[in-house]
Amino acid sequence: MPQLWCQPFYFLILCLGIYYVARSRRVFSEAWNKRNLESFFQEQCGQSLRREIGRGLLRTLFGDLPLFSWLMMFSMLRQGGAGCLFWYAVCMLLWLHPLGALSALWEYYRAPGEKQPDLGLLLERIRRRKDIEPRPRAVRGLHILHLLFLACLLPCISGAVSWDGLPLPRLDTSLVWAALAWAVCRVGGERMRRAAATLFLVFLGGALLWNLANLIPAIGLVLRDAFQLNRFLFALSGAGLEAAVRSGVQLGTGTFLLQGAAARAEEPAFPHPIHAAVYAQMRGTCQLVLQLAVGLLFLCSEMVPAENQIIQPVLYTFFCLFGLEFVFSNLRGLFRIGRRWEALACLGVLGALLVADGLSGSSLLLHVSWSVLWLMALSAAGLLMMDASWYFILLEQYRDVYLWHVAPHPRVSSHMKW
Repeated sequence: MPQLWCQPFYFLILCLGIYYVARSRRVFSEAWNKRNLESFFQEQCGQSLRREIGRGLLRTLFGDLPLFSWLMMFSMLRQGGAGCLFWYAVCMLLWLHPLGALSALWEYYRAPGEKQPDLGLLLERIRRRKDIEPRPRAVRGLHILHLLFLACLLPCISGAVSWDGLPLPRLDTSLVWAALAWAVCRVGGERMRRAAATLFLVFLGGALLWNLANLIPAIGLVLRDAFQLNRFLFALSGAGLEAAVRSGVQLGTGTFLLQGAAARAEEPAFPHPIHAAVYAQMRGTCQLVLQLAVGLLFLCSEMVPAENQIIQPVLYTFFCLFGLEFVFSNLRGLFRIGRRWEALACLGVLGALLVADGLSGSSLLLHVSWSVLWLMALSAAGLLMMDASWYFILLEQYRDVYLWHVAPHPRVSSHMKW
């Protein structure tokens, strides 16, 4: 256990999450009952905005449960055991407030018409607001890193990293049905995509009810394996405490970056950046609940495969359907954020690494993908620490205007249009 805290990245996540939670509680110390998501949804959102948020959450469900996220979860379960789901939940809860801050800052700094987040542009505009000398090389490097991150998330590339232990033969039929369903969703437009997301929620609820007798043992397995207290043998347990924590942190960090920096579905128009922050926290909470539900369902299907012979193919069909949508949206985001030649160059480099790995049997693509993931997480954390004070000024301005109905903060009013 002591060697876990010798890794600076774990300590960074812990400190960043606790700092944002503590500062947010301090801002709302005199209105503590107004800071939760339920109060925001009921009191600060009109009926039309509630409808837009509900539709937006369904849209993000269709895009934020991509093939990469599930592949990474299955791979982490193989590497760290069932206990990694517990540490994933802990890590994701620590990332929720920083995720909201990242969305609020992007909502504040972005120009009209810009939808895809770009950490390079965010760094440039933070320095411009602070009247700091621009660093074109740093901005350019962060922009290229963001492009590499989007390219690494493509299932056709990152799938080679995370296929470990997944029953690939079962995906053949599922992929055919998913391709047909995806074509129907693309032709049918927004309503069909919302219908597919709703159908997945209905299926997931029904599958969990079918496995109700197996859920208690699965949850017990996760909690015991998180602290290595499990006393019976199982293929997805007993990997060790360090492996469980490391896999959970990797899964939580990857999910945070998917939520904060990957290609996004269309989002509602918000009157204030903090509305975007709360919406991002709602989206992250939904992602956490659904990811845990899918993970528990996967554990149940592995523990009692005879009772899940019908559920598994349907799950993999949805798995491939969300993956195809993610390929489309992520490719579109990759070409939106960068020039055509930049996007093609990133895809070419990673494709060459994939071919080299296939010919030589090396794991170069694996190391490159995880290196890009950690560098992106460190860059996002650095931006959050660099502009944390401005985020909390925005939070105070939101509290003053929308909760206390007093004059807005003068510093924010003078900078509302960057």
